[in-house]
Amino acid sequence: MKTTKRILDLEEKSSISIKQERKYFSNGINININIGRPKSPILDSFFSSFHLTKQKSTTTATIITTTTNVSSTTPTSESSSQGQKPKPEGKCPFPLTIDCLEEIFSHLIDDKLTLFSCILVNSLWLNLCIPLLWNNPFDYSIPQKNQLRLIRTYISCLSINDKQKLLKFYLGNKEDNDSIKKTKKRKSLSKPFKFNYFYQKDPLKYSQISLHHEPLFIYPKYLRGLNYNNFDSAIKNYCYWNRPLINPLTDSLDEYKNLVFELLNNLIFNNNNILLKHLRLKFSKEIRTLLHNNDYYIDNNEINEINSNNDNNNNDIPIMITGINTFTRLTTLDLSYMYSSEISKIIPQQISNICSHLSTHSTHIQCLTIYMQKWWEDDFKQQVCLSIFNLIKSQKYLKYLSINEFWNTNYNNFNNFDNTTIEYFNKFYQILLENTSNTLEYLQFYELNRFDLLLNILGNLKKLKSLEIKKLVKPNNFSNFNYNSFKINNLSLSKFDCNYNNPFENFYVVKNPSHDSIIINSFISPIIKSSNKSLESLSLSKISKDLLSTITLNCPNITNLSLLLDPTLIPDFCALLVSLPKLHSLTIKKSFYRLSFNYIDFKNLAINLPNSLYYFKTDLFDNSKSLNYFLETCNIDVKLGVLEIYQQLVNDDTLNAILNYKKKSNDKLKTFKYSGSRIMFNDQTWELTKKILPDLVKIDWN
Repeated sequence: MKTTKRILDLEEKSSISIKQERKYFSNGINININIGRPKSPILDSFFSSFHLTKQKSTTTATIITTTTNVSSTTPTSESSSQGQKPKPEGKCPFPLTIDCLEEIFSHLIDDKLTLFSCILVNSLWLNLCIPLLWNNPFDYSIPQKNQLRLIRTYISCLSINDKQKLLKFYLGNKEDNDSIKKTKKRKSLSKPFKFNYFYQKDPLKYSQISLHHEPLFIYPKYLRGLNYNNFDSAIKNYCYWNRPLINPLTDSLDEYKNLVFELLNNLIFNNNNILLKHLRLKFSKEIRTLLHNNDYYIDNNEINEINSNNDNNNNDIPIMITGINTFTRLTTLDLSYMYSSEISKIIPQQISNICSHLSTHSTHIQCLTIYMQKWWEDDFKQQVCLSIFNLIKSQKYLKYLSINEFWNTNYNNFNNFDNTTIEYFNKFYQILLENTSNTLEYLQFYELNRFDLLLNILGNLKKLKSLEIKKLVKPNNFSNFNYNSFKINNLSLSKFDCNYNNPFENFYVVKNPSHDSIIINSFISPIIKSSNKSLESLSLSKISKDLLSTITLNCPNITNLSLLLDPTLIPDFCALLVSLPKLHSLTIKKSFYRLSFNYIDFKNLAINLPNSLYYFKTDLFDNSKSLNYFLETCNIDVKLGVLEIYQQLVNDDTLNAILNYKKKSNDKLKTFKYSGSRIMFNDQTWELTKKILPDLVKIDWN
């Protein structure tokens, strides 16, 4: 947040006197900048190649550099007396080229603070780092004040003609503004925002500042990632806080919003110099989407008219218009639509139009995330399904796919799917088989019902390394399901996550216990057996004695293991631990929150932990005594460095148990994370523990 503010401050200060300052920012010219070194340890190695001369009157350093070399301005007295050529002090024997600097800075793209420090070094570093700082300004939610400044900066990058349109709008409403100032101050529609003070003081001046100054850079051309919802929200906030410019008794505010949306959307999506690589879009009725061209805009009234129109003619909604190159390099796409109280006809049309456009112009997407609200109406379902399926089908290098079964509206009716739903299931898995078998590496389902169809093609996904199922739906009818008919060949998964059982569900009361054995024997076990001992990460929310034996025999290389456990499986689980010499991370949770483990269980777990274990997370300990007993019993050779626990009561006894173990393990324990229903610490105990174990963190359990 603070870095965004600093970047905007730098832009505003620099652009005020840009005509006088630009001569100092031209490439290839020596620059003297009296600044301190960037306060980042990452840059220490870079600055070792620069010559820093001490100044008598100041403690700051004078950096003297060019785009090709770094040299000193004064010779040493020794070299002068001998009549030899002066040897520059601190000269880098192997100066970094621009290509090397670009490669280095590219690894700092997520470290905005360091990049901000880099732009203060010289003109070369400035020109290399500004594109990285402005490549995705709307990625995260930012404070309202910075949203306004971001939009204002983007407006300053508009063409002269577009700026004149905004200026004409302002001047056209000047008389209205004068009349408003003479009347009583109107009551705010909401609690005044502290930043509103500047608008109330001189709104016209503040709002028009971006129309009259030239920016230091054309920032939109550096845009590579866009969260469209944050972008949309920032524009709305900008227009809202500029409302003193508008006569509230007229519809000028809506006209102003439409104008700003149109100009900025055209700036981004109709600009061939902008090559987006990452796009995130969450559909809703409220969002002003990309579905407009220069002459047409969909407002709320038109949406209501479209929704009230019962005919099937969708020609009233314009097709998305973008520049030729805008989406040609798109590699990451995230499309979602969450439930709303009213299903709008405009939403399926938006999804259809955008997916159709991307199917034609974006065929190199590598990471695709799709989560759509289910539609019960056949027309809407068909429109959405076909457009998304075509988008997946058009991709040539798809590596990551995360999707939900948005076409499935027949939950818990395994053998009673309607023909249309069955057709969509078959079409989806056929597309996966025919178009992604040689490229797909990561596959995630938010929920999975027809896992038999997945098993049929799983062995043909030759490069699949990770399979993650957030929710494996339990069908109610397995009468015609032959779970012994599936055989998977050539599967080389390194990660398999499958969540099936709800930890708050009564473990011992299941309507049909055969469901559990069918899920385990027909889906989970075949995948583990077919993994060719390549699994390194395994997370399961439902296990059995036979499944633990299967894991023991087929997964010797596991480094990360997460399971839901009950006391009856402790002996088999301990046998599994002994067979995992590379285990680095272990998460054990109760399969049912009312289960209770005894001291014999804790002892078996403690003595069988592999020495390679570094991270341990659990909620098995009901109290501090059981935790202390477990830690005292642990083998001293275990390399446990991070312990994360959940207890009903976390108190001084818990901290004392941790301190005793840290002393026993010769300070191997570096981090303790805790969570609980009640947390009660004595100040003295807390301060002592914090002094001995600084990394003491309270967390939210999940």
